[in-house]
Amino acid sequence: MSKLDRELAARFVCPKCDQRGATVEHVALTGTGLSRWIDLQHRRYAGVTCSRCGFTEFYDLKVLKGHDTLGDILDIIFER
Repeated sequence: MSKLDRELAARFVCPKCDQRGATVEHVALTGTGLSRWIDLQHRRYAGVTCSRCGFTEFYDLKVLKGHDTLGDILDIIFER
């Protein structure tokens, strides 16, 4: 589990049931057009799933990993 995955799981608070903590899985998706035709999965997301009710939110890994101030970005995402 990467540092990003640990941070996402630790900071997650479910908007449906207010449970803290989650599991993190990565998914890759194809785009449209040529990338879909050749099954090029260049869109990568982190799915953060509530450990109580199963509600899942997806975050674009390109956006999260592209920032040097990961802690600041996660603070903005999970601030309530």
